[in-house]
Amino acid sequence: MPYTLEPYKYQVPETGDTGRQFLEVIQDLVERVSGHDHDGANSRQLAVTNIANTEDVRGSGELNWSSTRDDDGLFTATIPLPGALVTGERTITFFEHLRTAGVKRRAYLDFTVNEGTGSDQRSIVLYSNKAYADLTIKYA
Repeated sequence: MPYTLEPYKYQVPETGDTGRQFLEVIQDLVERVSGHDHDGANSRQLAVTNIANTEDVRGSGELNWSSTRDDDGLFTATIPLPGALVTGERTITFFEHLRTAGVKRRAYLDFTVNEGTGSDQRSIVLYSNKAYADLTIKYA
């Protein structure tokens, strides 16, 4: 017989459960996990207010894209990471500024994070097939 985990009443199969019991528990588990929404009733509540967002706007003079493409045909630019930002717990999203004032569009760039050691500055190296003039970098 399966046993129940508190506080959200998830059932767990036990050694010796029959195939039917085992499969019913697994089916219930899959349905509950795929349907949970972190509202506090069916799973632990998550509050997005606990996540601080940071935006970093970089103009054309601050990006300093490479004047030539690398071996993969991409331009590169290096920008410093803001202060004590912990990158392993964040998502990084890029937006290009369009000619219409205040309008931004998602920019899909490859990047690597250099955490830096000693005097080496923490930074992000951007890789793109286009040298963007202005970017907003959102850390969430």
